Amino acid sequence: MQERSDNALVIVEYLDHLVLIAEVIKDIGRINMIDTRLVPDSQEESTPGEAVAGMILNGLEFANRPWSLTLQFFANKLLDLLFREGVYAAMFNHFKLGRTLDAVHAYGCNVLLKDLALAVVAPQLTVVPAPPLNQALERV
Repeated sequence: MQERSDNALVIVEYLDHLVLIAEVIKDIGRINMIDTRLVPDSQEESTPGEAVAGMILNGLEFANRPWSLTLQFFANKLLDLLFREGVYAAMFNHFKLGRTLDAVHAYGCNVLLKDLALAVVAPQLTVVPAPPLNQALERV
């Protein structure tokens, strides 16, 4: 929406919950973690991590719409805030998303999810030493 007052142009942009989710994805390093496991192609403008993050955001907002409409979803979003400068909607075409899903499958969906979950949880785990075997046997 654009409003004009006293010869000054004011542009109002709507920031919704997707900005918060995108910031959490960036803060916990999900995009970089995925990119270290699914090596980005040097000829592509976007990385597999950005594509996965885009699929997450798209799924949260466009849950009942086909993946082929991802371009429409990102057409009116502030992609500089959601990802990084230089990212535009056409980077999330069905070819890129398909190649990324193929790479995730080749890497192993369960392995990738385990790696990502452990990277977040592992620093917060505390190791409790087990009692010596002789003490455990005395209790039996």
